[in-house]
Amino acid sequence: MKMAASEGPATQFSAPGDFVIGGMFAFHSKVRYRTMGGEPQFPECYSFYPIGYQQHLAMRFALEEINNSTSLLPGVRLGYEIHNTCNNPAVATKPTVSFLTRSPANGDAAEECGYASFKPRVIAVVGPSSSSLSSIVAPMLNFLSIPEVSFGSSSDTLSDRQNFPSFFRTIPSDRNQADAIVQLLTRFKWNWVAALATNNLYGRQALEIFVQEALVKDMCVAYEAILPESQDPADHSGELVDIAHRLENSRINATVVFAAPEEAEELLRVVVETRITRRVWIASECWSTSPSVALIPNLSNIGTLFGIALKSSSMPGFVEYLRDTLPHPLPTQTTKEVVHEQCPECSSLTYANFSATTHNPRFYSTFNTYKAVYAIGHALHQLLRCNVTRQACDMGQEVHPWQLLEEIARVNFTIESERLYFTETGDPPTGYDLIPLGLDPT
Repeated sequence: MKMAASEGPATQFSAPGDFVIGGMFAFHSKVRYRTMGGEPQFPECYSFYPIGYQQHLAMRFALEEINNSTSLLPGVRLGYEIHNTCNNPAVATKPTVSFLTRSPANGDAAEECGYASFKPRVIAVVGPSSSSLSSIVAPMLNFLSIPEVSFGSSSDTLSDRQNFPSFFRTIPSDRNQADAIVQLLTRFKWNWVAALATNNLYGRQALEIFVQEALVKDMCVAYEAILPESQDPADHSGELVDIAHRLENSRINATVVFAAPEEAEELLRVVVETRITRRVWIASECWSTSPSVALIPNLSNIGTLFGIALKSSSMPGFVEYLRDTLPHPLPTQTTKEVVHEQCPECSSLTYANFSATTHNPRFYSTFNTYKAVYAIGHALHQLLRCNVTRQACDMGQEVHPWQLLEEIARVNFTIESERLYFTETGDPPTGYDLIPLGLDPT
């Protein structure tokens, strides 16, 4: 029996299927709240985030591959329902609540005494990318045991099975990242360091774990700071300048920065303007492959930059998929309105202007999105007892998210030479690459 079926034709952010997978991606990185008072209003999203948009395309690409496959879920069509989180808790809560409602194919939602047989709109969720968002979304999805597979939430807190039993991820936890950074610092004998972090769950916890690991190796973390969040541009810039001067006047060997791409970019622009030179900078995985950071003028002047990047692999056919998908065909006025509501900039995207802002031949975080979709696909393949020889799956059985959750915990497969399975804490067996940043392309 089908789990769910989205009604209506496919659009840019939704498509019907025998089973529908939810997607949560940050098409924008910032929100602004309207004036206080009056009727409740939803925050306004702005600052288009091309990496988040590329990640959503990777989900659609993976689903298209699976739907055309004869070796994975033969005869089964996977649909999707994708939402923009704007990297904001209030925005992300809205689609999460929607995911928990009853599937349109099974009537209106109603209060029940038990939810073992309840069929929500989606059978699983891919994303979101932020630990702060996943820490809010995961408990809500767990109410109905809907599995969540994140491609970017790395907080060590999310490994706690007591609080996050339905959470999985294709990115290592921050504890692994801290260990990798400490190994790098030890290798080059950089034992007098500074550590900066963004003021959210990811940053605060990554900073705490890094300091713990550094002390074990007898390193001195001579300076710690939380990057400012001030809404006043002058105050914000002033605080960053103060941090830059403190770094300039210290005797540290290296500075480790745990931050989101936009925050790292703001910091490094100030560092360039302050004319700090001949220093070592270590980028956390969150911003190490950021195109906007790489394009900062004179970035190479500040010294040597290393990035801790997620291990990745090629995605054959993805570039061609991007060429075919961008620009998007918007056949009806209704479709145009839906797209504009989620992402006003998306209707004007072309492959040329999009690839110019996201070009990265290894698709680091994008590949993790791709793997997350395939993890769900392989689990569903086992749950439906699919037979490749007969090219058929058992579609007559009742399928519920809690059953898929059990199968995801057992997946073990290879995708583009990368092995994927999940530990008892929902973590993957992957590691990191060390990449140079800020090199002068000439």
